[in-house]
Amino acid sequence: MQILPLNARPLAIDHIDLDPRWLAHSLSQPQQPISGHAHRSTNTRQFDLEPLRDLGLKVLDRTSLYLTEGLGLDLTGLSLELQNSWFVYHSRGSSAGPHQHRRSVISGCYYLACDRDSGHIQFHSPCVEFADLPRKTWLPQISPEWSILPEPGTLLIFPSGLSHSVTESHSPCLRICLAWNIWIRGQISCPDQLSDLKL
Repeated sequence: MQILPLNARPLAIDHIDLDPRWLAHSLSQPQQPISGHAHRSTNTRQFDLEPLRDLGLKVLDRTSLYLTEGLGLDLTGLSLELQNSWFVYHSRGSSAGPHQHRRSVISGCYYLACDRDSGHIQFHSPCVEFADLPRKTWLPQISPEWSILPEPGTLLIFPSGLSHSVTESHSPCLRICLAWNIWIRGQISCPDQLSDLKL
């Protein structure tokens, strides 16, 4: 019997060594409250600022690898554009409910500060038919959620429509991550369908 893992939502997990300047910059940013008792930076173009430009280039490079090597896409004639980027701050007791990043193609986050008690990021599957059945082995294709405990330097890249949440922090330390959205620019041609799409 052949089993096809249909409708996969690939998640990339990587690591980029933390530059202390990035953490210092994150702590200097003005903040505003958001849901779940968390805060975010008021500036939503963080990769445009000097301390983070190099990190932004690394994110674009890793995203290109994710799309071409991981998903087998051809990006010839297309470019990746960072739409926005912002810091998210979680203190003890804060969390983030399930959400998606609409009006984007690829999203991601990079962890600057966290520990084992800061909480997990969880990714939720739309496939829940087998969620309550006993299982002999764990298969990501039928798991209702995937839970990742990040550490400083953890980089995650995923489709923007993949629902995710953050569990409650029980740490006395601040959890800081940098989140972003990426759009694809260029002309997509489908010769066999006689259709072009300019993004």
